[in-house]
Amino acid sequence: MLNYIAPQAVVPPDIAILSREGCPHCQRAKDRLRERGLDYAELVLYRDYPHRALHALSGGDSYPQVFVDGRCIGGADELERWLETGAAA
Repeated sequence: MLNYIAPQAVVPPDIAILSREGCPHCQRAKDRLRERGLDYAELVLYRDYPHRALHALSGGDSYPQVFVDGRCIGGADELERWLETGAAA
């Protein structure tokens, strides 16, 4: 419908971060998204999900795990590469 009404409109990506308290890489990822004005949902380890869910959802064991439009792109370094490529534009 949006394409019909406003074909030039850009739909922002749907971003979620699986993080843990006190994780500097998690903070870096959130800072980069805020710097770009991108909204994200954050799920915090033990508050919002158990540890075993991290591997089940992302296949990874490190934090953060960043999802864009339902696909895991990796951690903070991969997020920065994704932002640099202009994929977030």
